[in-house]
Amino acid sequence: MSIEMGDAIMESRSLGQKSSEFLRKHRLLTSSEAAKLVFVTPGCIRQWVCRGYLRPVAKNRKTRAWLYAENDVLMAEKARRVRQSNPR
Repeated sequence: MSIEMGDAIMESRSLGQKSSEFLRKHRLLTSSEAAKLVFVTPGCIRQWVCRGYLRPVAKNRKTRAWLYAENDVLMAEKARRVRQSNPR
């Protein structure tokens, strides 16, 4: 799924004036796409958001789906692996 800059609304609290620049530089993914990228379920991606491991950066105007930066998804998955390998 390709996200056009006009289809996404940036969250002003997280990016402010640099939103269009951010959209040009980062690949944005839906929860389903993010889940496929890191081999988890879309529900797991939503749980990461609820737990604060991942934050959506935009919302698609047409589908109203939250969008995530590819780098953020990969970093959240890496942090999850570290937490699992070092149980308390």
